[in-house]
Amino acid sequence: MTGQWLLWAQRDTHRGGPQAGEVFFMNFGSREHVTRGYGGDVVPLRVTEDSEGQYWGWIDNEDWRAERGYRSNDGVPTFIQPHHGMFTMQFPYGPEAEQERGRGHIVRLVVEDLTAVDLDDTTSCPQASSCFSCTEVHDDDQLAVATYAVAYTTPVGVVCVTMCGDCVETGPDLHGWGAAAEMALEHAGHLGINADEMGALMEMER
Repeated sequence: MTGQWLLWAQRDTHRGGPQAGEVFFMNFGSREHVTRGYGGDVVPLRVTEDSEGQYWGWIDNEDWRAERGYRSNDGVPTFIQPHHGMFTMQFPYGPEAEQERGRGHIVRLVVEDLTAVDLDDTTSCPQASSCFSCTEVHDDDQLAVATYAVAYTTPVGVVCVTMCGDCVETGPDLHGWGAAAEMALEHAGHLGINADEMGALMEMER
């Protein structure tokens, strides 16, 4: 099964050489506040295991960690670098030697910047024939899909609903946290992301 993780990293741009102007990422971590400690432009990323990926990373053998009394790393890749040379420099005897020792294994990774996703994008959201709020049936030109950021005691997510012109400003009654969470998950699907990724993007906007 291909691994996929929500990680945070510093976003930067190559300032010279053949890659001048290209964006790259460094100082990856699974905790936003830790990564922010490095400073710079910190963004959420979708990191996916892919044999053709540009980035190189390392996943520890959990048995190896347990035998030495280390806390589980939950299979999250570490030592992530955009170039093999930079990746290799992090291992005194090389990553291949550590892999042969059974400490873990090398992975190739694809890194996607989640900030490219607009939570208010309704391009892929279906439009109903009636207003979600007043339930009145209207002609298509009197309806539109609108988005709303929903929070109760804590943020729930962004939802998409079909609204008429009279109701769009007042917003919908979502009938509680459970219904709102389900609708937010549906909207995340329309955007091609999951609930955790939506949460990370909402955190960026706070």
